[in-house]
Amino acid sequence: MAGYAEHGDGATADALWAAIAGEPLPEGAREDPDAVAEHRSAVEDLALLREQLAAIGNTLAEPGEEQGAVRVPRRRHSRLHHHQRDRLA
Repeated sequence: MAGYAEHGDGATADALWAAIAGEPLPEGAREDPDAVAEHRSAVEDLALLREQLAAIGNTLAEPGEEQGAVRVPRRRHSRLHHHQRDRLA
């Protein structure tokens, strides 16, 4: 989160939580231009995140080709494999 360490008073955290909750900034933070800018930026970031998550969800929800269970062949142990293992031991 950009600028979080710069604000020791928690203004950035308040701005982010307000944006996440869809609430306005707390009364005291509304007079702080940095907090207002952080809140605006957080609201914009969350809107973009929601759009991207919706696009991902829609893509995953689209019907696609049904594929049956994928069968993974068992690994065969050849005599050579056992011989090499015994030699290395």
